[in-house]
Amino acid sequence: MIDALVRLNDLGPRTRVEPAVRIATAPGPLAAALAGPTAAHVTLPDSDQAAALADLIGGLREHWRVTVAWDPAAGALDGRRLEVLDTDGGYWLVIPDDPTVELWPTTPTAVFRALCDLFPLPSEVREWIPG
Repeated sequence: MIDALVRLNDLGPRTRVEPAVRIATAPGPLAAALAGPTAAHVTLPDSDQAAALADLIGGLREHWRVTVAWDPAAGALDGRRLEVLDTDGGYWLVIPDDPTVELWPTTPTAVFRALCDLFPLPSEVREWIPG
């Protein structure tokens, strides 16, 4: 299953994000920037963040999300999600942080590990009893 997700999302070597800065912004302006050719919709107070976002938007290859859901055991979560921006300059994780969204620079190895961590442990899934 993991190998299919890796192939589907073309997970592979990318240039490391430089400078490696986290970007925090409102979700609406970020969505508009991702839909358009520039980051003009987003205002950031830090020039390093603004430059990193402009590079990210200018080199955006793909924006994808994988969601895994299951019938949870008592007290367990019912699923997990991973959202990634794949750019010419590297990978970015999209992290919701109400009321903002954070973009964290990351590596192909970290994205692969996050894909592996999406799937539940046996203790997280309600036991199926045929009947």
